[in-house]
Formats: sequence, C-alpha cells, structure tokens
Amino acid sequence: METPINIRSGYVVIGVDTHKHIHVAAAMDSVAGILDTLTIPTDTFGFAKLTTWAQTYGQILVFGIEGTGSYGAGLTSYLRRQGHRVVEAGRPDRRLRRMNGKSDTLDARNAARAALAGMATATPKTADGTVEMLRQLKIVHDTAVKDRSAAMITLKAILVHGDDHLRATTNKLTPIKLTRHLARLRPSDLTTVAGTLRYSLRALARRWLFLDAQIKERGSAEGLGDI
Repeated sequence: METPINIRSGYVVIGVDTHKHIHVAAAMDSVAGILDTLTIPTDTFGFAKLTTWAQTYGQILVFGIEGTGSYGAGLTSYLRRQGHRVVEAGRPDRRLRRMNGKSDTLDARNAARAALAGMATATPKTADGTVEMLRQLKIVHDTAVKDRSAAMITLKAILVHGDDHLRATTNKLTPIKLTRHLARLRPSDLTTVAGTLRYSLRALARRWLFLDAQIKERGSAEGLGDI
C-alpha cells in the first residue's frame, strides 16, 4: 500500500536526467516517494528555477545527477556554489532501459531513488579548480597534436604526386624544414593540376606550422611540452 501523498517527511532528494539542451528533474520525498517532475533549460535561469522548485517540497538532502562530467557539469557546478550536495547517479542499466523503454522522466526518478537509497555515492570531480583548468588546456593541446599529425600525413600523401624537382628538393627535409619550404610556394595557375597541387601543399604546410606553434605555446603554458 502506497503512503498517502499528504504524509511527508519534509526531506527530499532530487534526481536529474541530463541532456545537451534540457534537464529533467524528479523530486522525491523520503516518505511519500516521487512528488513531481520538472523540465528545465540548461542555463543559469533553468538551474535557478530547479533549486527554487525543489525547495518548495522541503529540505533538500542531495541532488543525484546523471552525467556530472558531461551534460550535467554545468548544473553540478551551479548547485555546489549554492551549497548543495551532489552525487553522480550514473546511467540506468541498459538492459532495464531496453525492457522498460527510454523515458527521461523515468530516468530522473531512478536517479532520485538511487540517491535516496545510497546507491549513488560517488562525489563528482570539481570543475572549478586548477585540475579543470589544466584538463581544458590539455584538450586543446592534444587535439592540436592530432590535427598536426593528420596535416603532415596528408601533406606527404599529396607530395608524392608532385613533379620531380619538387620531390627531389624536399626528399630529405625534416618536418619543420619541409613545411617552411612548402609554405613559401607560389601557385601560379589554379586551373591546372600542378597549380592546385602546389596550392594544397602550401595550405597544409601553413596549417602544420600554425598548429606546431600553438602546441609549443600551450605546452609551455601548462608544462606539457611538445609531444
């Protein structure tokens, strides 16, 4: 037999199913169970609306949020600044999702239940300190390294089709000397294969040099160095 909705403890947990553009929340009283659900936009206005809405149901014990390191990162940071406790609720079991069907409201309710039952206990990593700053810089650094490698691979693949003189003069150059040499090419006629090839080589070389400079700048700033 379910507990009547008018009998409440006055203590609630909030479960949140997070997405890119919206979050779906469920308020759960520790005695009465699920009280209500709410859909909010993923901005400061939506976050404020969520906390105000949650407080109308009683004292908030904890927010159980799915995806605290991805789509829920902004909400997690906001709630922490407001002094609320946040735990990572985790994603629902895929087998159960297939059996019960996908429902944002159901996921939010399950997140609340997990938080109340103590099944969701992992404390999300902070996204406000030095570690997060370094993580962001490393993302920029790593993607630049990846793109620089791709530019060089493509450049060499195109260079194979160059004329004998061009291939002979660049055959034994180091990557930095090769790109500097090719970056100075002057395509004369873009209506010919030879002209477009030289234009493509120059563009790729300049891209490589730009990324190389960016990598060294970022590496110096965060102590990562060149990879």
